Amino acid sequence: MAKELVVSVSPLETKLAILEDDQLVEFYIERVKNRGILGNIYKGHVTKVLPGMQSAFVSIGLEKDAFLYVSDFFEETEEYERLFTTADERSTSISAAVTEDEPVRRSMRRDRDRDRRRYEERGQRPVYADKMPVSAPLEAARPAAVESVAETLEKWQLQHSHQDGEPAAPLPNENETAGQPGVSLSASREQAAINSPDHRSYFVSPQRRGRPAHRPRRNNSRYRPRENYEKQRPPEKQSIEDLLREGQEIIVQIAKEPIGKKGARVTSHVALPGRYIVYMPTVDHIGVSRRISSEAERLRLKDIVLRNRNNSSGGFIVRTAADGQSEASFQADIRYLVQLWDDIKARFERLSAPALLHTEIDLVERILRDQLSSGFSAIRVDDEGGYERILDFVNRFQPSLVSRVKLYTKDRPIYEEYGITAEVEKALQPKIWLKSGGYIVVNQTEALVAIDVNTGKFVGKSDSLEDTITNTNVEAVKEIIRQIRLRDLGGIIVIDFIDMEEKRNRKRVMEALEQEIGKDRSPTKTLEFNEFGLIAITRKRVKQSLERILCQICPVCNGSGQARSVTTTCYAIYDEARRMVQNHTLEEDELTIRVHPEVARGLRESEAIVIQELRHLTGREVTVRADPLMPIGIFHFE
Repeated sequence: MAKELVVSVSPLETKLAILEDDQLVEFYIERVKNRGILGNIYKGHVTKVLPGMQSAFVSIGLEKDAFLYVSDFFEETEEYERLFTTADERSTSISAAVTEDEPVRRSMRRDRDRDRRRYEERGQRPVYADKMPVSAPLEAARPAAVESVAETLEKWQLQHSHQDGEPAAPLPNENETAGQPGVSLSASREQAAINSPDHRSYFVSPQRRGRPAHRPRRNNSRYRPRENYEKQRPPEKQSIEDLLREGQEIIVQIAKEPIGKKGARVTSHVALPGRYIVYMPTVDHIGVSRRISSEAERLRLKDIVLRNRNNSSGGFIVRTAADGQSEASFQADIRYLVQLWDDIKARFERLSAPALLHTEIDLVERILRDQLSSGFSAIRVDDEGGYERILDFVNRFQPSLVSRVKLYTKDRPIYEEYGITAEVEKALQPKIWLKSGGYIVVNQTEALVAIDVNTGKFVGKSDSLEDTITNTNVEAVKEIIRQIRLRDLGGIIVIDFIDMEEKRNRKRVMEALEQEIGKDRSPTKTLEFNEFGLIAITRKRVKQSLERILCQICPVCNGSGQARSVTTTCYAIYDEARRMVQNHTLEEDELTIRVHPEVARGLRESEAIVIQELRHLTGREVTVRADPLMPIGIFHFE
């Protein structure tokens, strides 16, 4: 699959497009006066604590207060153990494991087999902290966007949110990987901090959170039997009012940008990714990207981090880009990220809340860091200044790809040259035609996104209606996922495929869907077909969709997509005239009505009886004046 990056730079905005096999699949835009805030770190103060919602509002200097859910400030001990205990036990013997590689591998395999059997009994899949997926960034000495920090935990939370009845905690972004860990905050220590005379600042650090208490284990066994999990009473959950109080100052990171009328969503689990590692100051854990499959390499990388973390508090996740890298590369990364965190803490102590402590890098560098790889055949940019910046960035962190950075010099705009402008315009329309003649309709609402599949002009190439329907659905799958990525749709997405009778055909569509979703970097969960032929997808949403960024609410229909019909408007004119007669507010000798041309045509032709009734009602001559500037459902008496 050939991939290209096409960048268009102007004094007002920067646009970036990703093409796969010459098709637009992702589109980003950043305006100079309205830069995104995802990943920014702020010093805020709690303005309101809501026990009924187990959340709090935090003022960080934006138009609306940010929203902080309890799980973004505190994670349950039991879930922390399930997610991290196994990895922590392994990491204590890293040094010995490097020299005794094979016994450790056998031990780890036994552990994982035991965990897997336990989870399969429950219908779940185990998640290993040391094998969390980590996207391959390209920046070594600069902080990375939070949007590339927690994919695995996002998926884990999606699975658990329906079990415990609580909403999943927001994680930084659609591309997050390494995970914001579930470290428990000690309630007693936090309460002591709140009651202490000096509570001007608060950092959620590993030392202040404390380690989760280990429960007694039966017969000194390493794992509790399954029946013990089920019989044991669930742990008492921390309440938001025990952790936060109004006026308290805390450090938070933007996990989700403001969307619509909602403010930003924030988390106290700060993540600072570098080129080779992700530094998480609020936990004490070391993990390795699961994309690094070699056990020997995983152990080597962990050992390097353990040797070089020195006295630094916090945890580290080794990223995919670290595979095969030297120890010197890690030393530079760790030094930079630890120093960055120290600078952030110093600014926290020095500045008054609300205050911005750390700003995320710009759009182009963020995409280059998170997505650029050898799979890109070209990086094209139409601005000399932008070309020099990209060239410098790639030369520092991916020198083998420098030759693929190209300056576009043609007179024709670069986005017209590659057909990107036309594709973006299509992405703003609800109906998308398929090559076969079928089509899909995308409707974005406040609650969810509904996508409908129709055969349209496609009549099939066989005598079987089932084959025609199945082929349309399979073809629609690729376009649906492309549109989801391009429009950056998130939340709940419901797809109404054309009904198929045979299970094997449903399975074929489901397999095609899973294959296409595999190309999407945003955390996504898919539910199987239900009895009505619907498939539901949940996709992480961290910023506004393309439609919300490029468009505004229609001033005529106020966003409903509907306007009064000609007939309804004509009859409303009569009702308003009758009201004026009854209230004796009709003073002119002649009644003039200014309306949209379509309504004027209706009053002269199909609804001419309305004019007759108006003359009879008012006793005046009635004149209709067509005004193309009048909305079709609006009228005005003169």
